[in-house]
Amino acid sequence: MDGRFNEENIQATTTFAFKLAEERMKDEDDKKILQELRNIVGIIEKNFYRSQPRFQEAMFFPNMDNIVKLQKYIGMAKKSIDLAIFSFTND
Repeated sequence: MDGRFNEENIQATTTFAFKLAEERMKDEDDKKILQELRNIVGIIEKNFYRSQPRFQEAMFFPNMDNIVKLQKYIGMAKKSIDLAIFSFTND
């Protein structure tokens, strides 16, 4: 391991921490609350590690408004852009 944090290590650490906490819970109500918290943390982890699309739309070309919009999206991209293209016909 190179000392950097990665998704797998962080999730394993989180799972271990919740397991330790669950072992120390006194009653079933405490365990239910802890399980709900674990579910919430799982949702946060999913959204943190797996980016969700910010913009999703169909564009048709040639159309100057869509060219401007596409340029804007490219400029806003931080990591990547996923495109599904049937036919790219804009000269």
